[in-house]
Amino acid sequence: MKFRLDRRTMLKAAGAAISLPWLEAFGQATTFPKRLVIMFTANGTIFNEWNPTGTVTNFALKRILAPLNPFKSKLLVLNGIDCESANHGPGSNGHDLSMGHLLTGTELVPGPQGAGDFGHLVDGSAGGPSIDQYIASRLNAGTRFQSLEFGVRAQNIFMPLPSRLVYRGQFQPVQPENDPRRMFDRLFGTNVNLDPNGAQRLKTKRQLALDRVNADFTALGRTVGVEDKKRLDAHAQSLVEIERRALTLPTFSCTVPTRPGAPADFRAEGQLQMDLLHRALACDLTRVATFQWSTAQAGTTFPWLGFPEYHHELSHAGDSDAPATEKLIKINEWYAQQFAYLLGKLDSTPEGAGTLLDNTCVVWVNELSKGNTHSHNNIPVVMAGGLGGYFKTGRYLNFPGTVPHNNLFLSLIQGMGLTPTTFGNPAYCSGPLSVLSTA
Repeated sequence: MKFRLDRRTMLKAAGAAISLPWLEAFGQATTFPKRLVIMFTANGTIFNEWNPTGTVTNFALKRILAPLNPFKSKLLVLNGIDCESANHGPGSNGHDLSMGHLLTGTELVPGPQGAGDFGHLVDGSAGGPSIDQYIASRLNAGTRFQSLEFGVRAQNIFMPLPSRLVYRGQFQPVQPENDPRRMFDRLFGTNVNLDPNGAQRLKTKRQLALDRVNADFTALGRTVGVEDKKRLDAHAQSLVEIERRALTLPTFSCTVPTRPGAPADFRAEGQLQMDLLHRALACDLTRVATFQWSTAQAGTTFPWLGFPEYHHELSHAGDSDAPATEKLIKINEWYAQQFAYLLGKLDSTPEGAGTLLDNTCVVWVNELSKGNTHSHNNIPVVMAGGLGGYFKTGRYLNFPGTVPHNNLFLSLIQGMGLTPTTFGNPAYCSGPLSVLSTA
């Protein structure tokens, strides 16, 4: 016997049918946001122990970068990137030029006091926004913080240019937060939404939608014939699997850490700040962050490495000073260990079929190539994470000739989903580094 369906029943059936394609989309991989983190260390490196050996895909990390071996498949090591803009415009002090140009790619702007001792532009400024602020102001991400700036003893030394890494614009430097306790309070104070992505609300909405469709199928099944009932039963079984997948999709790994106590030293401060940066990204409190270890002309000491000298003092030693060179290698190797610590935190956080690191790009930069020459050419650059597959990692790339770092930043900007064709001063930006996103 055939049953005729009235208009109301037909509408219910149509509603269920219309809902199904949307429900099946629940079973697709979640699209996680892209994030950018820039980590800064100062005073150049020792390239004999920084440059890898080997080929593009078959390379070996030497002593300084060896701590990054566990993440080798997720790295892009870049050799030959020049801070070309720092070779132009006002200013003569190497640290002023390097810091003011490092993330902005445009000429410095002198202040009213002009030049002082050692050629410092006493109250000068970077000439434009830094890449992090450029991206953050255009993303419209809707996160609690447009950007976050972490510091580890990155206070002003005696004038702004050697101290500041981040700028919103001319004469608008951004002071990083150096105290992990204050950063914790800012991130996880009592007013912070502990479900910033609405993950629980999304699961609740999914459950309600599935319940409505199941109810429609149950009601429809009481009004149709035997053969139609079989078809509905088969379809109902598929709904069971859709429901299971929809309600177990991965969501952001957002847990609030314990408020830190007073850190004991430089090392402890850095680790606490990296822990907080990891949690801020995992909770989707921001999509853009910088992490500044000390400043240019850094007066940091490293007693745990067995020597008392200041980093900046050591960086001015001649190439033939073997003991100083060895100490600089150890300092840079220690910073590589800290970079590896941060990568490990990000890579331990699952996101879909990958990890938080896979959906992030963490860029380690230095304001100088060599400390004793104040060279801006061939600055050391290490990238980790692929921005959700945008960058092809596991490679060591050598760039011949002059390759302005503005081109690298344009690639990062486009990788974050924005579409400008230049960054910084266009005179030093000839286009994105397309090789970063191709095998």
